[in-house]
Amino acid sequence: MADTQNSSNSDSKGDPNSNQANQTDQAVASGNAYELIKKRLTEQGSRLEQQTATLNNARLEEFGSTQMQVIARTRIRTEHNCVAQDMVQVGDYLLFGYNVFMGLKRASNIKDVLSLYRLIEPTDCSIDKEGNDNANANASIDTESADQDYQLEEVDLKGTFLDQDAFVQDFNELYRYYKQTRLIQLKVKDSKLLLAFQIGERITDIRVFRFALDFSQGTQSQHKSPTWTIEASVILSCRLLMTLIGSIPRVIR
Repeated sequence: MADTQNSSNSDSKGDPNSNQANQTDQAVASGNAYELIKKRLTEQGSRLEQQTATLNNARLEEFGSTQMQVIARTRIRTEHNCVAQDMVQVGDYLLFGYNVFMGLKRASNIKDVLSLYRLIEPTDCSIDKEGNDNANANASIDTESADQDYQLEEVDLKGTFLDQDAFVQDFNELYRYYKQTRLIQLKVKDSKLLLAFQIGERITDIRVFRFALDFSQGTQSQHKSPTWTIEASVILSCRLLMTLIGSIPRVIR
């Protein structure tokens, strides 16, 4: 009888699952169940982190990586105090959208919501634009001097796609008839520029201006008028979608 008991005890000592079960029983019995669960979760988290790091290293070795970094900062000055909302690139220009709140005064024209800028880059930029290993070496450039090199030049809206009669009329009507109108997002997707506006309290109260973009003519257009800035590289036509959009993701994505 004693030999059988000793044999069962030796078997339980050699079985890891049995030892773990005994430790669990002892921990629960002693009131340390929380500490045990915490320890196990910590160990599992460490193993998962190691596996993730290994997988990520293998991905980097196979496909490489591209790092993003801030090369300069610049400022945009608007006519009125505003809350910046969004910015997108349209051809060679930047479209900046914002909302103006001046007490009882509301946005009365396009310039109170949208501005167009041209990015002026430094002529002797020392940052490697080829995306090779030299980019990391140039990361130590003096940011203050770089900030002074990059400038945003405002473009007059007259003669641009934002000055089209149809767009101006629809824009003015939107702000005239919907008192809660505010810009919520700018998006370029599938050769289209979308300007999404919230016109009510419900999330479905959305109106969207849609511009069709055509880059087929390139940036060297032979347009006669030099003031026709946007159309020199982009041909745009606008149309206001007057139907309610079910949800923002359906419009923006």
